[in-house]
Amino acid sequence: MTRIIQFIYRFVIEPTIGTRYDRMIPDKSRTIYLLFTSNKKILEDYMFTQTNSVQNILTYIGGAVLGLTAFLLLSFPASAQIPDDDSVEADQSEGISTLYHVHYGDTFVGFVDDKSEVYDIVDEKVDAFDEDDEVRLTTAEEIQVIPERVFHAKALNDVTIEKLEEILEIKAEAHELTVDGEHTGYLSAAFEKEDFIRFWKLEYVTEDELDVFEKDEDVELEEGDTMILDIYLSDDLESEEVLVDPDELQSKEELVEILETGAHDETEYEVEEGDVLGTIAADHDLSVKELLDANEDLDEENSISEGDTLTVYNSAPLLHVVVEKVKKESKEIPYETKTEEDSDMDKGKTEVKQSGEEGEKVVEKKIISENGSTVSTETVEEETVSEPEDRIVIKGTKETASRGSGKLEWPAVGGYISSPKGQRWGRLHKGIDIARPSSPEIRAAESGTVTSAKTESGYGKTVRIRHSNGLETLYAHLDSMSVSAGDSVSRGEDIGIMGETGTATGVHLHFEVYKDGELEDPEDYVSK
Repeated sequence: MTRIIQFIYRFVIEPTIGTRYDRMIPDKSRTIYLLFTSNKKILEDYMFTQTNSVQNILTYIGGAVLGLTAFLLLSFPASAQIPDDDSVEADQSEGISTLYHVHYGDTFVGFVDDKSEVYDIVDEKVDAFDEDDEVRLTTAEEIQVIPERVFHAKALNDVTIEKLEEILEIKAEAHELTVDGEHTGYLSAAFEKEDFIRFWKLEYVTEDELDVFEKDEDVELEEGDTMILDIYLSDDLESEEVLVDPDELQSKEELVEILETGAHDETEYEVEEGDVLGTIAADHDLSVKELLDANEDLDEENSISEGDTLTVYNSAPLLHVVVEKVKKESKEIPYETKTEEDSDMDKGKTEVKQSGEEGEKVVEKKIISENGSTVSTETVEEETVSEPEDRIVIKGTKETASRGSGKLEWPAVGGYISSPKGQRWGRLHKGIDIARPSSPEIRAAESGTVTSAKTESGYGKTVRIRHSNGLETLYAHLDSMSVSAGDSVSRGEDIGIMGETGTATGVHLHFEVYKDGELEDPEDYVSK
């Protein structure tokens, strides 16, 4: 069949239209394979422009023959295939060459006789971008290279390639991500949307946890374990396949940040007393620069006043990764302290009858978080492993204020006499000063009744105790007092903490002793 068509073309059509055909449409080829797309238009154009020529009549005849040829090709499609290597070699032996039509989208670019030049220019354009396995590059429009058999090949390779290079655009295949119809960013088509969502989820759970959840296996939760009950996005993340400039793509990390920081709602803020730009910005999670950008008439040199109005932005995430987990953990059950009174024990004394012991329970909690922040915690199951044991303290209630030995106990926990009773700095120092104790507690030197516990001039916080044997003791410069007037105290009972209140040059206890109202030397009554 091919031989018949070639015969018709060579001995009927070509002699008819000859070189006139070349001059009329030099950018069109004269082969059978062009009949389906351009032949009708070629002949019509030629007939209307050459209506008065004798050759036009011959062209009609040629057109009829061409139409018949097209009919034959349609009737025998197997004989009208794009040439393969064997047929091309056979054609070349008969003087037939292959010409390639180059189309870029709807644009006809030109002819080449070497299709590899087309692919080379595409490769050059792609290579101009940084190589990245995470980006898929393609042409903005589809490139079609259509082969055609011709008797006389008239290719313009340089012109065609130059034009293709001018109009060729390289794009990146991408998923446009949207939330509620609003554009959020472009994800490279090298990733599936589901892969990106999984990447985001792994910001808040471990890969092992996510694997177990996705496999939907029954797992027995052990103490200390955490298991995902559910993990999902708070709203739909839609995607559409698009082509974009490569520099418009965002990394997965950048897209996560966009989705988590989200939209910025513009609000007005009224400046309050004490506000400065830095504190206002920090309170709204902004930098000072962002605050200034939002208020064009403001700069760091300008002062702000109470009552001024500033524009601020409050960020709100576009989406949340919601994680519902169950956590199994051991918790201590605190013990209680109970007191038992003992009338045979002096008041102020205590004794531990039973040490407390904490109990233990295993708790399962359901925890819901959004973008890593816990929003709710609920106890779903609780099992007591061991009950706590109370701590029992015996407290003495026996009054002993009427008793006194006449020999006083050292009123501090260790320490030394830093200043004795006597003349000092031109005046009488009425007692002794005790400094540098091993512990700051101040203790009653003898059992008795507190007659005063208050701040006194020069002495600071002062406690006075009257004892039944005619003695009275004074404790001055205390930091704090743990007794009140009227309290009964036992020998050695804590009554306050050493300090430096009043007129004092450092932390110490000023201790005085009186006998029947007369000032005594404390060193006659106490010994360390």
